[in-house]
Amino acid sequence: MFADDVDVLISEDIGFMVAFCGLYYMTIIYVKNQPKVAALLRDLSKFEDFGKPPGFEEEETRLSFWSKFFFGYTVIGILGYNLIKLAQKSECEKINTEKGLNENCGILTPTWTPFRIDYFPVFHLVFLYVFASTQILMKLGLMISFNLFEMAHHVILRINHLKIMIIECFEDEDYETSRNKLRKCVSYHLQILDLATRLDDCFSNGMFAHLTITAAICGCLEKQFVDDESDLGRLAALIHFLGWIMALFLALLQFLTQFGIRNGIKPILDSEEICCLYWLDHKQVFILVLALLGYFHIHSLFRLIWPNEDEEMNPSKWYYIRIATFLLITSVWTGSVLMHLVMTLKSNFYLCPNHKEEFFFSDNVDLYVSEEVGFIVAFCGLYYMTINYVKNQPKVALLLRDLSNFEKFGKPPGFEEKEKKLSFWSRFFFGYTVVGAIVYSLVKLTLKSECEEINKEKNLNENCGILTPIWTPFEIDYFPVFYLVFLYVLISTQILMKLALMISYNSLEIAHHIILRIDHLKIMIIQCFDDDDYELGQKRLKKCIAYHQEILNFATRLDDCFSYGMFAHLTITAAICGCLEKQFVDGNNQIGAFIHVFGWIMALFVACIGGQHFIDSSASIPEAIWASKWYQSDVRLRRDLLFMLARSQRGLYITAGPFGVLSFSLFVSVLKMSYSILAMLTS
Repeated sequence: MFADDVDVLISEDIGFMVAFCGLYYMTIIYVKNQPKVAALLRDLSKFEDFGKPPGFEEEETRLSFWSKFFFGYTVIGILGYNLIKLAQKSECEKINTEKGLNENCGILTPTWTPFRIDYFPVFHLVFLYVFASTQILMKLGLMISFNLFEMAHHVILRINHLKIMIIECFEDEDYETSRNKLRKCVSYHLQILDLATRLDDCFSNGMFAHLTITAAICGCLEKQFVDDESDLGRLAALIHFLGWIMALFLALLQFLTQFGIRNGIKPILDSEEICCLYWLDHKQVFILVLALLGYFHIHSLFRLIWPNEDEEMNPSKWYYIRIATFLLITSVWTGSVLMHLVMTLKSNFYLCPNHKEEFFFSDNVDLYVSEEVGFIVAFCGLYYMTINYVKNQPKVALLLRDLSNFEKFGKPPGFEEKEKKLSFWSRFFFGYTVVGAIVYSLVKLTLKSECEEINKEKNLNENCGILTPIWTPFEIDYFPVFYLVFLYVLISTQILMKLALMISYNSLEIAHHIILRIDHLKIMIIQCFDDDDYELGQKRLKKCIAYHQEILNFATRLDDCFSYGMFAHLTITAAICGCLEKQFVDGNNQIGAFIHVFGWIMALFVACIGGQHFIDSSASIPEAIWASKWYQSDVRLRRDLLFMLARSQRGLYITAGPFGVLSFSLFVSVLKMSYSILAMLTS
């Protein structure tokens, strides 16, 4: 048991510990990326190609002011925090005497030492050491955030400069002059995109750590502020809290770069200079528009729900009989788990002795039903996913056959390497399912004697040692019935639980083979305009457009095959994880609960990572068009290229029914939903 006021004492400690861990990680990442940052700073200091951006000196002065302000706040804030702790020293010593504590009073952060420090000069040396260490360490988070802020604003300066150059690009009616100016704008734009990409590469992981720890730190400091009854203590928490909020705000200002170009286009189009576009040469208009727009893993399928090779396109009635038999056999197990839930609720359901109309559950009913509810939700979802997959099996088989055909456009580069990688992950995921189910069964077996003792103490009739809670109308705890039931449940679990992972992995696998084709298409687009010959360029572009249409067709068919299955998968995963988290919190077979919930999260992640990779890959097609030598090609080819560019602006994705699009954001949303279900179950 903890004392009631323990949270008052540890909120500050937790806040500092989280800060230290995050700051150490950020420092290591920053040091690792220091050569990249130095190279980026060097390139940001070069103005030979396009000149110094207007307002450079004013921006430098403004950034210098904010640098001094933020770092001054850090120094003054830490100094103020120290003085507050010193002012509370006598009060802290008084509490030590009253409660028999050994707190080191007057130090900036809560510290423990193996010896007494409250005498001269040890106290003063420790005080100065903690003060200096805090100054150095706390400045790191702010320095990294401000470094990002500063470099982002220098990129923004270049964006503003580019906007001015674009407006001035068409003031001269001479075609060659305008063309040269426009080429310079395109080159400048490419340089800005390169700088922005490198900026993201340097700070992405560090900012992830920064934003993550800020949430935890601010929560601890808010708790400290609420619990501390003294005004000085609250003031100290407020100073610390504002420092982290300020560092967070600086980090988030980096998004100005991301929207700078998009926001910069609007004033160009709204300005009076737009009138110059009407008399431009049609070649220049095309260039300006482009500048603005900026063999398969059948073995990984579980053969139970896949027909024989000669029946893949048109399954016979025996295939459907096999599926129905599978559902009937496993439904005995499903029904026994459902009956166990019903019998558990019935045994814990009683009439209030004073009010005959009122019914109550015993206090420990939730301890017994969380696991059952999780399994039942899983069964319902898995049966739906199986039926939906079997319904779409001919479509999936046809899609797989077409993806295995490389006669028209050739085999994509890296096909064999991708096959090996997918094969490895296939074995890993399915291996986890096998090992996880076996370990879950072994854990239940080790708990068998303990379960039997509880049966005797509480006069229960639980079937102990079985992987899932089940109810049977007869006794099974004798040889060989127990072992037969044990094996039946284990095998049924192996088969049924693999289905969600198999369907998720099947969508991931198909998505990655389409991504291979997208990467192949990008290579073809870049090579499309390497030759100045119009006929050859037109032939290559037509082939690229046909390839793009085939990829779009594959993407539509992939979404059609898996959309509603993924909807069921993501919906039940949230409910299952919530129930299993409740089981874990209640202490009921925690190892089994962890293995089970991790398996479902893994299946969810497999589905979402395939969707995210699909989105990212499709979004890179316009970048390939931009990277090609379109500006050197014939005007007629550029006109055709515009249609391809316009279509490629629309992303490719796998939907989860009406629930959303498979992506990392949906993965996080499902986890949030599972936490909400856990909170509801525990309230």
